[in-house]
Amino acid sequence: MFRFRLAPLRAAVLFALGFVVLRIGYRVLFGGGGGTGLVLLDLPRVPLAGPFSHVVLFGPVTTGGIGNAALSALPVAAVILVFGVLNALVDVSRLFARGARRGPLRTVSRALVIAWATFPALLDSVRRVRLAAALRGERTVAALLVPVFEQTIERALALAASMEARGFASVGAVGGACDRPVVLADAALDFDGDWRLEHLDLALAPGTLTVIVGPTGSGKSGLLQAMSGLFQHFHGGRQHGRIEIGGVDRAETPRATPPVSSAWCHRTCGCPSSRRPWRRRSVSPSPCAASPR
Repeated sequence: MFRFRLAPLRAAVLFALGFVVLRIGYRVLFGGGGGTGLVLLDLPRVPLAGPFSHVVLFGPVTTGGIGNAALSALPVAAVILVFGVLNALVDVSRLFARGARRGPLRTVSRALVIAWATFPALLDSVRRVRLAAALRGERTVAALLVPVFEQTIERALALAASMEARGFASVGAVGGACDRPVVLADAALDFDGDWRLEHLDLALAPGTLTVIVGPTGSGKSGLLQAMSGLFQHFHGGRQHGRIEIGGVDRAETPRATPPVSSAWCHRTCGCPSSRRPWRRRSVSPSPCAASPR
């Protein structure tokens, strides 16, 4: 969790310097650049009319005025630098992940985990939507904001579902039976009659690798989400029969309390492991003996 990275520190320094420059520009724009010292620029005063008659733009810019403006920006710039140093020394994402599992700040840490993972996707959405708007010739703000907000919300929901399935909100994993990793007995899934998956009978042995294949819409994702508990407790679906994961029935187990022998990675969670091919060619003979990270 502790390692030095130069990029966050460099970004914090640039951000802090940018804030100081913006603060000086703000003071100069609204007539706050005057004061003692050498006059650098003698800009004409521009009083505004109407309800803003009390506002005067520009005016003389002195060394004392710029110094005062820079000093007023130093507290905020120092806070930015402190966070930059912490981010350079500490892996903040892992720190938030640990805080989301335990401790008095679990709720705040979970929100920070979602925000931390969603922000890069937000920037990527802005770039893609701006490119699409330029190709269509659209220049309205709504054409940019609506798709960006929609994609950001979808990303946040997918990440929240992944966190739920991996037990971020649990107080402790429940016990299970390692000799029965997956057992489906006369199980069925449905969404209020609109969609139904029936005749699910399956028993997987420890140390085996099973691949589920089928056409789009056949229920592959629904079956996997039912095994994780997302289908029943997060998406509002209904389970019939028994779906046991590690000897624990998912219909009766809280969504945030996974069995001790289960592991799940949401396909749209955007975690680092999903960006590279699998390196392992086999699975552990016993799920309880494995040590996933």
